[in-house]
Amino acid sequence: MSPKTVSKSAPTLGAPSARNIEDYTVVKRTKQLLDYIGLSKKVILDIGCANGCYTLKLADQAEFAIGIDIQRKRLQEASENKTDMSVKNVDFLAAAAEFLPFHDREFDMVSLIEVLEHVQNEDKVLQEANRVLKKNGNLVMHVPNKLYIFETHGMKIGELEVHGIHGSVPFFSYAPKFLRKRFERARIYDKWEIVKIIKKHSFSVEIVDYLFPPLDNLNSRLLRRLFRKIFYFLEKNSFMKKFGMSILVIAKKPTDYFEKQERTPCIRNGTTRNVMP
Repeated sequence: MSPKTVSKSAPTLGAPSARNIEDYTVVKRTKQLLDYIGLSKKVILDIGCANGCYTLKLADQAEFAIGIDIQRKRLQEASENKTDMSVKNVDFLAAAAEFLPFHDREFDMVSLIEVLEHVQNEDKVLQEANRVLKKNGNLVMHVPNKLYIFETHGMKIGELEVHGIHGSVPFFSYAPKFLRKRFERARIYDKWEIVKIIKKHSFSVEIVDYLFPPLDNLNSRLLRRLFRKIFYFLEKNSFMKKFGMSILVIAKKPTDYFEKQERTPCIRNGTTRNVMP
């Protein structure tokens, strides 16, 4: 099955934020998510799974997980990670977030972990997420925070990509929209903007939280430990945490938005199948 093509005008495709399942960024993000949502006996869809680290970590708690991505190189890495870990309750598929090849009301949770900022069409992605979620299912997203002082995706000037300090450009996140649209490599959001986008698609927003950087790429172990302790306390402060690197949003599908629409079959290898094994 080949994923739908993505327009050249789309934001730059993302790269994996973690090298393996034990990276602190994976542990920290999944722990934050699991503090709010239990995954026992749930079927989950991880959109933009990249090398599968988050999908595999979430599968530890879930009944079954599917990760999708449009980059076949990343899917190969994900499949290799699955094999190395001998995980049985995970599947990886090539598919675009705007065209999900699954039944309506198929999943208990849909996650987009630092993905929405890279997609071609936010509205289409959220519409599709709503369609495949069961009633009262959860949409979980991490997106970059406009109030964070560093732009973690860097910026582009013509054909030149600028990555600044450890891949981040200071203060570019604060730039006005007309400048960002010209030079950004990925979108960025404030709390009110991302909540508005999600509510537009008939989701009920239940949780908004923040996350400071995990600093896996900081070489000094001493500095990593020091800054992680500082960030831990900042995340506990109701005001200071709003300046964190990422915004976590957990929303619920309170009504069957697509109840009257015909169910869309999941097509794989020329046959129709459910996502459950």
